[in-house]
Amino acid sequence: MKVQQINLPYIDQLLALLDTGHPEVDLAFGRHVHWGYWFNPEQALNTPEDFSKAAEHLTREVYSAANVKNGQDVLDVGCG
Repeated sequence: MKVQQINLPYIDQLLALLDTGHPEVDLAFGRHVHWGYWFNPEQALNTPEDFSKAAEHLTREVYSAANVKNGQDVLDVGCG
């Protein structure tokens, strides 16, 4: 059986920057590799700090929608 290789250059580039310790990329995407959720997108600052906060907001929104409780184990098999 031949396995098809998937080419996702933006993720490959992002992971390469994370591997090399790029400070701004580490701040924006080091904890969560997804774009994020802004409560007021028109007020987005487009800074690494802003992306980091938005990524944390998105994670909390997903956990809330899935009704995840403290102490539960969660397997995240997706990106963003």
